[in-house]
Amino acid sequence: MAKNFNFKPATPPPSQGAASAELAKMLGVPAVSSSAAVRQIQMIKIEFLDTHPLQHCYSMDEEELDWLAENVRQNGVMEPIHVQKKENGRYTIIAGHRRTEASRRAGLTEIPAIVEHLDEDAAIIMFDSTNLGQRRSLSPAERAAAYLRIEKAAANKHLDQNKTTAVISEITGDHVRTIHRYKRLNNLIPEFLKRVDTGVITFVAGVELSYLPSTEQEIVLETLTLHNKTALSESKAKTLKELSRQQPLTGEQVDTTLFPPKKPTPKTIKIPCDKLQQYLPQEMNQQELMAYILDALKVYSNR
Repeated sequence: MAKNFNFKPATPPPSQGAASAELAKMLGVPAVSSSAAVRQIQMIKIEFLDTHPLQHCYSMDEEELDWLAENVRQNGVMEPIHVQKKENGRYTIIAGHRRTEASRRAGLTEIPAIVEHLDEDAAIIMFDSTNLGQRRSLSPAERAAAYLRIEKAAANKHLDQNKTTAVISEITGDHVRTIHRYKRLNNLIPEFLKRVDTGVITFVAGVELSYLPSTEQEIVLETLTLHNKTALSESKAKTLKELSRQQPLTGEQVDTTLFPPKKPTPKTIKIPCDKLQQYLPQEMNQQELMAYILDALKVYSNR
């Protein structure tokens, strides 16, 4: 079965259109959802398009691009991209990098586009919210960085942070709490962020670790390395967070928490009953026999 790499989600949440319109209103631009009916679409030569300066923050899947290119060959570009005109006459892509690359691979020389008139912060919010909303395959690090950029851009524009996050939540499908947790991943040292990205450490464990200062995260990393381990359980990460809140973590404390000394296994001795039968009273149950033997050993040791 072919992969579903549609440009837009096949069944967007009912609130997504309203959320996009609300975001557009906050940014001071016409709603994207009404672009086909109201806003002017023009054909722009692909050779005049430049990628957004932050596009390098997002990876592109080659298999997905090839699928999109074939889709464009058969059906054309179903939705216009969004661009910003530059002083030199060229355009910066704000939304539609994959559509543009797929069109280029399909052999097109022009692509339908809507020209936006945004300040730098508004462009970042539209750029990142579009990527977050339409690309569910983003890594945790990509999502974390994007949400943080939106937060900073919203602050620069003096937008209500709670309202902005609520709108972005509806567009992306991520719960508001989940967005806050993604942003916490930006506090991880690179080694741990990479392990969350690759699934060596779970998203939840990464969030718990993010509450540790970087110096303490380094101690945790060194401890794991000494024990030749890479993973860290969610419960251990939560314990470290709670301990760190009480006082700065030390290497010894981290080592004891992550790798507690094993309790010695109690020794047991098995003696066949027929070897002891001649020394034991008859008709005793197992508990009585054990007590009798222990009492006899005490008497013997005190001789």
